[in-house]
Amino acid sequence: MKDRKLTGLFGVLIVLSVLLVLSITVIVLLLRLNSRDVLTISPTVSPDAEKLLNASDLEPDPLRLYRSYEGILKNGKGETIELSDWRGQPVLLLFWSSWCEDCKGFLTEGFSDAADAAAELGIPLLLVCREGVRGDDYARASSVLQDMGLQYDTFMDPDGLLYTALGFHSVPGLAVFDGGGRLVLNTNNMPSDTSIRKIIDYARGGQQQLLEAFVRGLIQPDGLMTAKYSIEGGSANAGDVVLSESVGLLMCYALGQQDQALFDLVWRAGYEHLFENGLFAWRAVGGKREDVNSSLDDLRILDALYSASQLWGGDYRTDAAKLAHSLYNGVVSEQIMRDFAHLTDGEMSEQVALCYQDPAAMRRLANLDVRWSGAAAKAEELLKNGIISEEFPLYWPRYDVSLKEYIGDDLHTAEALVTVLHAAQAGLIQETTLKWLEDSLRQGPLYARYSSNGQVLPRYAYESTAVYALAVQIGQFTGHTELTRLALARMERMRCFEGALTGAYGQITDAAFYAYDALQPLLAWQSLSNH
Repeated sequence: MKDRKLTGLFGVLIVLSVLLVLSITVIVLLLRLNSRDVLTISPTVSPDAEKLLNASDLEPDPLRLYRSYEGILKNGKGETIELSDWRGQPVLLLFWSSWCEDCKGFLTEGFSDAADAAAELGIPLLLVCREGVRGDDYARASSVLQDMGLQYDTFMDPDGLLYTALGFHSVPGLAVFDGGGRLVLNTNNMPSDTSIRKIIDYARGGQQQLLEAFVRGLIQPDGLMTAKYSIEGGSANAGDVVLSESVGLLMCYALGQQDQALFDLVWRAGYEHLFENGLFAWRAVGGKREDVNSSLDDLRILDALYSASQLWGGDYRTDAAKLAHSLYNGVVSEQIMRDFAHLTDGEMSEQVALCYQDPAAMRRLANLDVRWSGAAAKAEELLKNGIISEEFPLYWPRYDVSLKEYIGDDLHTAEALVTVLHAAQAGLIQETTLKWLEDSLRQGPLYARYSSNGQVLPRYAYESTAVYALAVQIGQFTGHTELTRLALARMERMRCFEGALTGAYGQITDAAFYAYDALQPLLAWQSLSNH
């Protein structure tokens, strides 16, 4: 009797255990379905594979951009047409499939307006269907177009070879080539008639001009450009923070364009709103200056003034000489330029950020105040010895003067690449650093922050157009064309052709936009156009 009771008890326990395991399994499955690791397919594209994919798996490969391509298409008669037949002008190819509901939605709702807008500009916008992919052929594709009441013909891409070469993973997909046959845009975002005009301007060589128009639209009549803009109501609305960083970058851009009017406008605005006691406040909020400067920004402004004196003459040299003297007195100690000083009492910081050390600019300022030669030599020394490791050949973020050692737990990538650019401009760059950058760009994105052992910090696993723009400038300055192309491709993947950010970078749904993410790309495009 006792054995029977025990047997029955064990049976109940087994049933309860099974139920518990099943419950846990169901809970885990529900959690997984609601986690961010499993994403449903974007409603704007149809994948080629009939399976659940991550959203990133559907995006075109950005590394296919800014290369020239050859390819063969077929018309309805079976005649082959080479992609090179359209050389000399931009051409746009819209890849679609007869079974793709998203394609049909765009073809019936937006394609005609986009095609008409392209035709008005004399640019072909061609439909391309992949022959042999999931049963598609010319007869089937033509029949579907007729059923939708569309009077457009389609080209066929045999086995989808061109589609694959251009880095697409889903349809509909738009490929845009410039007149030289380079792929300058591959996207799954379908264009409106307004955006197609901007895209064609872009493909005609207007990459820098579109961005410049956006930036000039942000510069206020008095020459100020705020650091942050809210994106709402179809426009970018200025904030109340002005940075010395933006003043210096805009002055550098105006120099490169030889635009003296813009240079003077921005220089006067920076001097009026930020200058105090021989230094520039690093920012003003609501018109009120902060009590400290940012030495890198002051150095950039003074270097721009000196370069303006070389280009245009005038009073720029006099102004630059005075400021070079006051900046040295304000922020240099033991021949090392410190990060900042207080504008009111002149107290100097002990901090030394390596991204602030710009030996080439300091040597130019030595033409105005010879003491800068010593600061330049110290800056060169800091950069020469500042590589973290052979495996992670970027520079330590800071140097401790009292301990005489490099420090820093993590690297802000934009600041790290400013350091790399300064090292390159001073002739101190190491090939291992350039190779690391190129390899990293080829393998995946550059993220916002890394630990000092080269690991991406989880909270900062996002991208920045400014980071890629700095990498473009580094590649251009050092003559590393593939580094330039890879960085440019990743930067341009973030270009916007619709809404308040048209011509710039970001998403039209972003709540805010930062000036730095336009100014560094502007300098990157300037470096490309000037070479």
